[in-house]
Parts: sequence; structure tokens; C-alpha cells
Amino acid sequence: PVDKFLPSSVYSLCLDFIAERATHLLSELGDGAVGQTFAESRERREDALLQYEFVRLQLEGTRYLSPSGFRQQLSPTIEFRTKGDNLPGLQIADLAARPIAEWVKTRDREIHRWSIFKPKLYDGGQGRPGSFGLKVFPSQLADVDLL
Repeated sequence: PVDKFLPSSVYSLCLDFIAERATHLLSELGDGAVGQTFAESRERREDALLQYEFVRLQLEGTRYLSPSGFRQQLSPTIEFRTKGDNLPGLQIADLAARPIAEWVKTRDREIHRWSIFKPKLYDGGQGRPGSFGLKVFPSQLADVDLL
């Protein structure tokens, strides 16, 4: 474990990071925007751990977001789908993963996929995609300006 606030499972850690950003976005949209959470199904044990983490977020929150924030902006359940379901959100997540990984690994700003994806990052309404739309973890990898 990195610290007492973060889950030790990488899959659960990703859920925390993504849920924080999605909750912030939905809050900024206003008008009672509520998001539905979908995850690609893995093995039964991994799905159960992710379900547990989702419930924990709604009961305890994170270091940066209260439990009520999660409860207000996200539906109370997480749904698991397989790749074969062809859910558009999961397909987009798969498409986004590669340019992000390439950029983090090489910091080459000329990667074509990254140049297409980067302007689409959520910036928190403040022009700060590195603070709101992309979390590079561990943080020592994040010591480069996104823009």
C-alpha cells in the first residue's frame, strides 16, 4: 500500500481516481447530473473487490471527496459488463488507455494518438487537465506539464 488512504488493489485504486474525477465533472455540470458506473468484468474475485470499493467510496469517501459527493453524483450501483457487450464507454476507455500510457512512458509530445486525445481531457473548468482530467500515479511520474 502507498498510504492508508489508498486501496492496495490497482483495480480499486483506478476506480477511486476515476470516480473522483467523474464526480467532479458531474458536479460542475450541475442540474442534478448523475452518472452510472460501469466496469469491465474480470474474474469473480476482482469484481467483488471492485464492488466493495465502490460501496466504500459511497460510505467513506476519499481523502479529497466526501461520501455524500459520491452518493449525490453517482448511482448507488456499479454494473459489470464483458468486452463482448460492446459498451461504448468501455470501448472509449480502451481507446484512451494507449495514448495516455505512451505519453506517460515516453513524454513524447509528438505521439499522434496523444495529440488527438490530450485536448479532450477534462480540465475542471480551470484549464488544468493535469489536476482534474488525468492522474499520473505514482506522482514522481507526473513531474511534467501536460500542456
